[in-house]
Amino acid sequence: MQKDGVFTKPFVTEHGYHIVKRLQLSPVAAKLDEETKDDLRRKIESSDRIFTTKNALAKKVLKDAGYKKLLSTDNELWAFSDSAFNGVQPSIKVNIHPLTPVFKIGDHNALVKDWLLFAQVHRYRPNGNGVKPYQQVWDEFVQTTALQYYEDHLENFNEDFKRQVTEFAEGNLFFEIMQRKVWAPAQTDTVALDNYYQKHKQQYVWKQSAGAVIFYAADEKIANEFYKSLRKNPADWKTIATNYSEQITTDSGRFELAQIPKGNSDPFAKGTLTTPLVNKADNTVSFAYILQIHTKEEPRNFSDAKGLVINDYQAELEKAWIAELKKKYPVTVNEKVWNKLVKNYK
Repeated sequence: MQKDGVFTKPFVTEHGYHIVKRLQLSPVAAKLDEETKDDLRRKIESSDRIFTTKNALAKKVLKDAGYKKLLSTDNELWAFSDSAFNGVQPSIKVNIHPLTPVFKIGDHNALVKDWLLFAQVHRYRPNGNGVKPYQQVWDEFVQTTALQYYEDHLENFNEDFKRQVTEFAEGNLFFEIMQRKVWAPAQTDTVALDNYYQKHKQQYVWKQSAGAVIFYAADEKIANEFYKSLRKNPADWKTIATNYSEQITTDSGRFELAQIPKGNSDPFAKGTLTTPLVNKADNTVSFAYILQIHTKEEPRNFSDAKGLVINDYQAELEKAWIAELKKKYPVTVNEKVWNKLVKNYK
């Protein structure tokens, strides 16, 4: 198909036999900007094929979910609709009201009021030439309701989506259980945390460390500019940092030497600045101003060790909880099936 107007030879796909005529060649967009996306969306939504697809899907939903019409006759509904839309007295006896069910799809009942709301909007012809017959509007109403039911119950029609929804639900449940059993107690039970710290105090020790201020910048240019300003008078870092309030963040405290960003040749000495170091993962830059050096190992007090204590206590709670679950719900393995699976895998 090198030219417009040329037909292909017949070919087969999973949808049947096809012959394609080339109407126009459109180059592939280098980048799908919002305007291009909107244009493609409009073309798809206005294509005859989308209506055919929607119609086929609606029929499948009506069949699979179980469509049942609940009105014995349409005449009452048409007369009730005429009364609602045109203000005329019904020509026949009407026993229905706005809450009367008109049909059922799965567990959903469509009511007279739903029909009236839909018909009020969709009963006019697109070209403005009068109104559609009620039967045509009714068919559109049933199709639209079916497609909405499909959207609201997608997990019943799509196994992949159902699995995903199940994973989310189970993940949320697991998160909630962990929050109750492990995370919340480890963060809020101050007595238990203090007891855990006292029992394991010997493992919370400061290795060689330094009192320091660590500076973080979003990019190298800002970091170098701030670094040059800081080198003139590092002790005045608070004042200098105010000029970069939205570009530089700081973190001050005591850090083990391995936690402090520095180049290989940077010395650790009181009053010095380390060289700006680029994080290759996200191109952020960090460096430090050294306030004090602690050369000896020292025990951490509870305040300094609290973050580590919480992590370790969480791990202990989780371990105890899992042991409790294993005791309550023992796991047994069918060795015969297991060995068969291993053999097949190999």
